[in-house]
Amino acid sequence: MLGPNVIKFKLHSTLKDGVSFKIFQEINVYKPVIFITAYNEYALNAFKVNSIDYLLKPVTFSDLSVSLLKFENLRNQFTMDEAKRERIKSLAASGETQSYKARFMAKVGDHIRSIITDQILFFFADGRYVYLVTIQLRKYIIDFTLEVLENVLEPKIIFRVNRTYIINLSYIHDVVMYSNSRLKITTQPAWDKEIIVSREKVSERGLMGRAEPLETNIDSVQKYVTPSGFWFHSISLSTRIPSLRD
Repeated sequence: MLGPNVIKFKLHSTLKDGVSFKIFQEINVYKPVIFITAYNEYALNAFKVNSIDYLLKPVTFSDLSVSLLKFENLRNQFTMDEAKRERIKSLAASGETQSYKARFMAKVGDHIRSIITDQILFFFADGRYVYLVTIQLRKYIIDFTLEVLENVLEPKIIFRVNRTYIINLSYIHDVVMYSNSRLKITTQPAWDKEIIVSREKVSERGLMGRAEPLETNIDSVQKYVTPSGFWFHSISLSTRIPSLRD
């Protein structure tokens, strides 16, 4: 018989003396647990026994929705049973194209919104949280790390710029010189914060394309042409090079 995917554990007055936690000493519980209780002093104990959330009464529909969404995202990120591993091996052996994440679920008030990956401008990390930003410049918190996102998104359409940003390549508008070793990426629609990337990382990703020497009297001038169609000059004697487009 198949067991539950997640356990909702409702704690009554016995929690006051910790009796409720003795069940986890008597029985091995491997499923994620959501605790619902009126007592907040046992939250640390709860997270030692496979807890994914600790809800204080009164519990609202919104509270429980967030907990279940967290469970769903955790399951998507970390659950890989034998059948899935065999499927990946089969894909690798056959050369079949792997499927990637086509949409993300984000909480908006009491609602859960579905956001298509093609409509995402970029992802970025800020402290403990990771956000997605849509092409309408709306920002949503998601329960994914940037490292996990790199594995679930189509590699051909995304670019891990630095420790903070993963950008949708379709919305890179321009690349300009920022310093000798770094470049600044601008998106369309425009984002109000600087997105900086090393020249080495851009070269590794293939965004610079082929360097073509220009006929000029200034030394060390290179014209970089990207597969996306934009191009820019790199001049060692200049402190700032404006963005140039065809």
